[in-house]
Amino acid sequence: MSLLLPILLTALNLSLLPILILLIRRAPLWASYIFLAAAIVEGIFGALYTLVMFGGAFGPGILSFCLSASIFPILFIGWIIMGRRLFPQLDRSRRLIYNIGGIIILLAQAAPVIGNFGIGGYCDNKAREYGNEIVKAIQGYQKDNGTYPEKVENLIPDYLPSTPAYSCLSNLGLHYDSLTADYQIKKCGGKISLATRSADGSSDIWYDFETGQWSSASFFDSGCGPLNFGQLLM
Repeated sequence: MSLLLPILLTALNLSLLPILILLIRRAPLWASYIFLAAAIVEGIFGALYTLVMFGGAFGPGILSFCLSASIFPILFIGWIIMGRRLFPQLDRSRRLIYNIGGIIILLAQAAPVIGNFGIGGYCDNKAREYGNEIVKAIQGYQKDNGTYPEKVENLIPDYLPSTPAYSCLSNLGLHYDSLTADYQIKKCGGKISLATRSADGSSDIWYDFETGQWSSASFFDSGCGPLNFGQLLM
């Protein structure tokens, strides 16, 4: 079932354009408005589903991502070709609906990619911002004790009030474990780093205390990534 859902979502997205054409030609204008509103909702669901279920590039979300990216050009070409054929048959209002509706449908089809890079990128940036506060706490600990803490929990309660974790989109009432950034102190290339996982789980994000910079590495990078990040300090 986990692999069936992204396939069904992609098939649904492919059917949106033919349904819109049918509604424009044979139904009242309000039917097209309702249909496009539903397409927007479906696109938002597709974006969130892909990001939450990406699973570090091993979950069903990656299938939705790949299918979306591969089928988008086909849908775009179909929209252009059908538009040229339909326009002589449509009045001005229905032409406008076709143009606006086509853009909405294309965005719905691209939603899995937009969700992964757009929403995922936003969540990763917010995780870095939240992590900056933890960095300050670690630097305060190091200044007072002459060494870095072995784990984040050692910062509580003198430097941090509780175990730090940032849950992206929780302010919208959306709570997903995969979008919660937990932080750990790790070694990367012999350096002390503050590390967390990206929103889609496909890469590690870490702060290097020597360079003072945030970096990231995926499974395919030769540096410190999810498969070769080094050992958690014990």
